[in-house]
Amino acid sequence: MLPITYTLTQSTQWIETLHRQLPSTLADNTLTLLPEVGSGTIRVFEIQPGLYVTYIDVQLNQPVQLHRVPASSNDHFIVNFHISQTTILKETEHNSYQLGLSNQSVLLSSAMTQAKLSLPTHQPIHVFNITFSKAWFETNLQENNSTLSHLLSQEVGIYLFENLDYTLSQTIAGFRAQPEQFSKINLFARVLQILSHFFDKVENRAHTQSKSIAPTDLKALMAVRHALEQNWDTPQSNETLASSAGMSLSKFKGLFKQVFGITPYQYHLQYKLDKAKEMLLQQQHSISEVGYLIGYSNLSQFSKAFKKYHGQLPREILGA
Repeated sequence: MLPITYTLTQSTQWIETLHRQLPSTLADNTLTLLPEVGSGTIRVFEIQPGLYVTYIDVQLNQPVQLHRVPASSNDHFIVNFHISQTTILKETEHNSYQLGLSNQSVLLSSAMTQAKLSLPTHQPIHVFNITFSKAWFETNLQENNSTLSHLLSQEVGIYLFENLDYTLSQTIAGFRAQPEQFSKINLFARVLQILSHFFDKVENRAHTQSKSIAPTDLKALMAVRHALEQNWDTPQSNETLASSAGMSLSKFKGLFKQVFGITPYQYHLQYKLDKAKEMLLQQQHSISEVGYLIGYSNLSQFSKAFKKYHGQLPREILGA
């Protein structure tokens, strides 16, 4: 295992730190792996002073562990993107449905958090993230008394998680696949679109004082989240979820809401309704089929829940 130690700072410094610890060449903020460790590149684009996009596209010959050491203050923040796959299988007397739905989600963490990531060998690794400094945020996006400003001003380890909707997921997917096709202005516009959407969702949270979260607790919360998505048609009590996370009920409920912004029940419901909208936009199933797929046998109840969350009836999504 090849250990790489770093702190969260501006990405142009981060890639130099990586280069010093990893067999590689570095030119114009592009790190190229040497054959002894693997193949591929890590590229950093400085869009503005304090705003960076990083693309990692590598395959390793030996395992690497990235260890982020907590900084003394939250001068920088990183936004990582995660893609998971959920298969929905439903059978009726006359039909069988199986859908593979991608779930695009975002995790923001601050420089005062620590993290360990073990990278596997002989597998393609594709990572896309956005890093910004507190100074950049304060200059360009900060609004007085906003929830986001309150959260990012705290000098503790910060984790903020949100799911993104289908439309923006497609934007991110194209962004990840073809970064070199964008001009700097286009790249800047797309990054702002992604951040704006993410920050808008965070703004809907109530003002709360963040508590420091241990990496092991965050890992347990992510496992619970994954279980909620994979077992979307099997409601689980908070007590069961807390037990699976190895936490007391009060600790679990508090940390879950801090990281995800909502309760486990709300997360489960919103996840299903987001998937319903995705299926409707794909126009492969009728409204009643989509409602049934996510667990509603009554079309009226599905339409009511859908409108309460999305602000539109299912038929309005289709333009009917």
